[in-house]
Amino acid sequence: MPLKLYRRGNVWHFRGTVAGRLLRGSTRTARKEIAQQIAAAEETRQWKGQLDGPASVLTFAQAAMLYRSAGKSDRFLRPIEDHWKDAPVKAITPGAIRQSAFTLYPTAGPATRNRQVIVPTQAIINHAAEHELCPRIRVARFPVIKKVKTPATWEWVEAFMAHATKPNLAALACFMYLTGARISQAWPSDGRTWIFNRERC
Repeated sequence: MPLKLYRRGNVWHFRGTVAGRLLRGSTRTARKEIAQQIAAAEETRQWKGQLDGPASVLTFAQAAMLYRSAGKSDRFLRPIEDHWKDAPVKAITPGAIRQSAFTLYPTAGPATRNRQVIVPTQAIINHAAEHELCPRIRVARFPVIKKVKTPATWEWVEAFMAHATKPNLAALACFMYLTGARISQAWPSDGRTWIFNRERC
């Protein structure tokens, strides 16, 4: 049966069965004529998906919600979701994804654009592809020039400790050098100050 409108408070909602699927949703408007247009568009979209396949109607917002509901990491997702919004996934090309990296992070380097745009955008689309909702996509990464960093020596650590203005900072450097701990492992995430004993290093 076609979608029917009903009011919940001041907002119009729709419900009904289209292409064998029970649909319910909000039009997010208090104006009935706009609500009718939204319901009709949703009905058309559902029929198109039934006839032409789910890839013809899948939006990026829907793919992102599916990705989130699977418990995937939501790190870096909000700017990407705000950028693509309800864009059809079938219209999102590898080139468009690379261009979105420049749009979202105009001053960032290639590594940041890869990590915060290309990787999560591709992951969202390919997760939907695993559910047979769209084809998989492959996006070329931006080339990253790897810099060879000179590791600190014990002599450098000793010199740093001798000139450190705070004893805890000197002890932290000593602790990280001797244990190989990263700063996230050596420093608590809750903001507490750890008291290191400099003489134990």
